[in-house]
Amino acid sequence: MTIISQLCSALVDLTRSIGYHAEPFPWAKTFMASSNLSILNCVIADLHMPVIGGLNLIRRLQEQGTTAPAILITALPEPHLEDEVISVNAQCFLTKPLEANVLLDCVERKFLR
Repeated sequence: MTIISQLCSALVDLTRSIGYHAEPFPWAKTFMASSNLSILNCVIADLHMPVIGGLNLIRRLQEQGTTAPAILITALPEPHLEDEVISVNAQCFLTKPLEANVLLDCVERKFLR
């Protein structure tokens, strides 16, 4: 199991542990091919995924009319990234290593509005 799939599985397990339905997609391309895009409630994506990064993923979703809140994460925070994350209207921008309570707080705030 790769680091990417391990992180994806951990995030799915974490969100499921508080009662949400979550599906793992270790690759943006697989996610974009999903038939469930029209019923999204939230997207959690890494900025530095292979091929299609998190920012481009969110842009593509928005082009398709998806308005689900996005939570973007990165292990490589750079000063310009925050402006880019804001430009795609992401709800939260988190850095790794992720603290479970911070991520869960972000998820809860998006759903309890």
